[in-house]
Amino acid sequence: VFNTTYYTFNVENISVNGTLMDPAAFVRLVDSTLRIVEQIAAEDPAMKPSYAEVFFSIAVQYMRECDVEYFVLETGCGGRFDYSNIAMNVVASVITPIGIDHTDILGNTIEQIAWHKAGIIKKQIPVFTNNTNPIIQNIIAAEANTQDAPLHIVKSASAQPYTTGMAGAHQQ
Repeated sequence: VFNTTYYTFNVENISVNGTLMDPAAFVRLVDSTLRIVEQIAAEDPAMKPSYAEVFFSIAVQYMRECDVEYFVLETGCGGRFDYSNIAMNVVASVITPIGIDHTDILGNTIEQIAWHKAGIIKKQIPVFTNNTNPIIQNIIAAEANTQDAPLHIVKSASAQPYTTGMAGAHQQ
C-alpha cells in the first residue's frame, strides 16, 4: 500500500504494516479492557462483551495508538449484526465467497447466510464480491441497491494462488 500505514485485524492476528502487534502492547490493552469488561459484567451480566467484541476493542485501541491511515477489518461470523458495523469512514465493503458456515447464527440456507453477509454493505460505499452463485449475487445486488452502493463483481484474472500471513489453505 503505497507508503501508507495500514492495519489489519481478524480473529487470528492484529498487525500494522505486516508486523504483528507487540506482545507488551497486547498485554497492556488486555489489562485495561478487562477492567471495563468486569465493570460491565458486574452492572449487567447479560451485557458482558463476547470474546470477539473484546478482541475487536483491543484491535481498535491499538489502531488508534498507531495512528494508521487504513484499517482493513474482517467481520466476525456474519455481517448484518456484526460488531464490525460500528466502523465509520468505510471506503469499500468486500464480500468473499459465501458457503454454509456458522449455521447456528446465520441460518441453514445459502440465502439466509448471504443475507447476513450482505449486511456489511454501507450506504453509497462501493461493494466488491467474487461470488459467482447467481442466488448469492442477487441477494448482494438487492442489498447494494437498497443502500445505493455501487456493486462490482470481481472475476479472477488468473489461477495464480494468493498468499497471506495467516495459517490454513482456506485463508489463501
